[in-house]
Amino acid sequence: MHYVAVLQQFTTSVVLGTHTVLFPGITLSDFTWESRTRFVRLDDEVGQEAREEEDLLPGPPVHPRPDDKGKPVKLTAPSTPTALWTWQDAASTAVVIPDGPMPTELAGIGFDSWRGAPMDNAGWEQLAAQSLIDEPPFAPPPGKKAAAGVVVVERDGRVWVVAPSNAFGNYPATFPKGTRDAGMSLQGTALREAFEEAGLRVELTGFLVDVARSTSHTRYYLARRLSGNPADMGWESQCVMLTPVSELAALLTSKNDAPIIQAIKALASQ
Repeated sequence: MHYVAVLQQFTTSVVLGTHTVLFPGITLSDFTWESRTRFVRLDDEVGQEAREEEDLLPGPPVHPRPDDKGKPVKLTAPSTPTALWTWQDAASTAVVIPDGPMPTELAGIGFDSWRGAPMDNAGWEQLAAQSLIDEPPFAPPPGKKAAAGVVVVERDGRVWVVAPSNAFGNYPATFPKGTRDAGMSLQGTALREAFEEAGLRVELTGFLVDVARSTSHTRYYLARRLSGNPADMGWESQCVMLTPVSELAALLTSKNDAPIIQAIKALASQ
């Protein structure tokens, strides 16, 4: 009966389209009586994943890191993480909450916390100067603050996005972005925001697009992940997500993000 139950689970997963995740590399022809022991073990693994899914709960009501004034950040609707297997599935959106569990690595790049991250703007500028990229001139319109954002592209094609705490600015999700401080470059600002909002150490790889937002004119860069742990996100983010490009429009609903999504899709189609 145990073996038959596994076969039933496989058949159901084919109908639901989840068999490539729950039964990777397995087809119906693999279900022979001689292989029944293998599938009894697989059933135990699938059952463990199901229990893991059931245990997923929203994060705590208070962010583990205080704001810039040292005050606690209450989360009115804490985010819920996804199961760890979603990080390895390029078709899934993976979600981590502050200090939540993460796999040890993805595509050979570890998720170790970045202990040597710069502590001030001068440090970010020094880091940016080590790998400057070419970019077009930047001239924000009068009255608009200069800002920089970053689109970090993972090796499997997914991109990193953040959910601002309490949907700040009416953004349920968006890309890491921040206002340029006096004396800082746009590239240094982008590196800083990737770490502060998403916990990631990144390297800029190119210019993506300039976007006029409500109060700022923002330059967005492309980047790749070098290290860092998204669970180390700062207080401005209540979760960090790794999502397929095809899911961006559903997650990032602000009209300000539409030009960025369009630029990403245009790049992906090349």
